[in-house]
Amino acid sequence: FFGALDAKRAGETLIRDAQSRLSLETCIVRPKLHCYDSGPFGGLPQDAYDDMQYQAINLVPGDVVDGESSHPATAGVLMQALTHPLAANKEMCIVNSKGSAPSSAMAWDQVFGALQERERQMTPSPLR
Repeated sequence: FFGALDAKRAGETLIRDAQSRLSLETCIVRPKLHCYDSGPFGGLPQDAYDDMQYQAINLVPGDVVDGESSHPATAGVLMQALTHPLAANKEMCIVNSKGSAPSSAMAWDQVFGALQERERQMTPSPLR
């Protein structure tokens, strides 16, 4: 991808370094492939995307998921991540699924709560 992934990796490293050096709260948000967008490589127009009702938002820890995210979903997560306490010091991917977009504070609490639960499930248990 012409060095784009290397640049993203370097940028994320700078964010992590600043977080530890300056004791800042950070959040790294990774939108996945925007296949629903029309453009030079195909895709669908926004109204077709809306008709499919793939507006629900799933947040997955790290960078280990395949899927697609829309620009509106990415914008919504970025806005919420600025102030939501469960977004502090997290790294996440955004993936859309069938359903409605979160439209209330309680709905966003559920989205970020599900992220926290997925992180807990992915953390290995200590050996006894």
